[in-house]
Amino acid sequence: MEAQGRLFGDGHPRTLGTRFDLIRVRHDRGDLAAAEREYRAVLTAQQRVLGDDHPTTLTIHERLAGLLHDRGDHVAALTPYEAVLSGRRRTLGDDHPDTQSTQARLELLKPN
Repeated sequence: MEAQGRLFGDGHPRTLGTRFDLIRVRHDRGDLAAAEREYRAVLTAQQRVLGDDHPTTLTIHERLAGLLHDRGDHVAALTPYEAVLSGRRRTLGDDHPDTQSTQARLELLKPN
């Protein structure tokens, strides 16, 4: 990743994509504190580079919500899931599978 950062720059989508892949490994291994810090950093950079509604930005945002859910912080997971759902509705429409998947995750978190 360091070589990629030197070649393309830290804010380049390829570099950010590699960082995202490494974060997912940390998340999957259970290093949730480090993964959360990195998700937030990459999300901020991704939003700056490609915007809030870019599909990759929305995926990173949803993975952050999933991490919060995995950590048991369901209340904190609501806000990013709602932001992802809103972005996916704007860009993909209500009937797209990604929009519907996010909607289903959000419904599981909302209190009855």
